[in-house]
Amino acid sequence: MYLNDSSTIIFKDAVQKLFLHFSNTDEVVVVSGASDWMVKAIFTHNHFPNVKFVCSKETRFFGGIISKFHCYASRKVERVQELFDLEKYDLIIGYSDSSVDIPILKLCNKRYIVNPTPSCFKKFTRSFNKEMVILSWA
Repeated sequence: MYLNDSSTIIFKDAVQKLFLHFSNTDEVVVVSGASDWMVKAIFTHNHFPNVKFVCSKETRFFGGIISKFHCYASRKVERVQELFDLEKYDLIIGYSDSSVDIPILKLCNKRYIVNPTPSCFKKFTRSFNKEMVILSWA
């Protein structure tokens, strides 16, 4: 439903960065608290490059769906460390718009904070001081 809704926003700047990383042959991993099927559908619908996904998982339960794994906050770190040998990377770059992602951003050498609210900005600053770049994406 949201994929065909004209009010759904995908930041043009985010798309440009994604294609830039892809054209540089960077290994791109999307880490999201959203459901795996949802994030993959967004990438497929918009013809985005094939990247790796670390997302929340769901399973059927008594005629409904329940969360099998919620990829959120420090659980993102756990899952990324399970799936990737971070020692093999010279550089890890992270983008986020939520202070809930501070644990996963601590794994990164470069941190980009996207359109932070004043409250999130304070939390990011407390955690990273000046070791981050603020981006204003449209």
